[in-house]
Amino acid sequence: MKITMQKITFPTILTIIRLVVGFFIVPVLVVAVCPYNHWYGNIFVSLFFLAVSFTDFLDGYVARLYNQESYLGKVLDPLADKCLMFATWIALLVIGKLWYGWVLVLMGRELLITTVRLLAVEQKIVISVSQSAKWKTAIHVLCCALIIVNPYQDLGFVSAWNWAETIFLFLSLFFSLYSGWHYCLLFFNQL
Repeated sequence: MKITMQKITFPTILTIIRLVVGFFIVPVLVVAVCPYNHWYGNIFVSLFFLAVSFTDFLDGYVARLYNQESYLGKVLDPLADKCLMFATWIALLVIGKLWYGWVLVLMGRELLITTVRLLAVEQKIVISVSQSAKWKTAIHVLCCALIIVNPYQDLGFVSAWNWAETIFLFLSLFFSLYSGWHYCLLFFNQL
């Protein structure tokens, strides 16, 4: 068996950064800053989270644009996404900004789809990322950013922020379940 070294591309570096920063730095910032509900601190953590999340779009865009798609990138990208979201959800749960029921459902969906994807790979079935899964990811990111910022009590927007947060939580749940159902349907139809 011949083992070859693969050149690490810029998109893969972005993915590795998201993996490390998302798994370690984002949750530490959420737990260290957000319980105090200081407007500037929460905004900083939310913007930092959004910047880290943006690398998910950026690495794929750059990889396709410059034909730098790699096996390593394809393996690490979903892992980095899940690490970022799981760590953020757990950090928000720890500080009391997210109910454990949401976390269990969202993480359960992600683990189920990861299992389906692994079974698909084993069966040599290709399941491409669906548009609903892309929407799900975008809504998850926006939802977490809103939860990190909330409450915005000093200017009287508590109810507006709470409504926005609730709407995004339900949208997040809907797209999670819908895209999960869609992946399972695609997988079982190709068996």
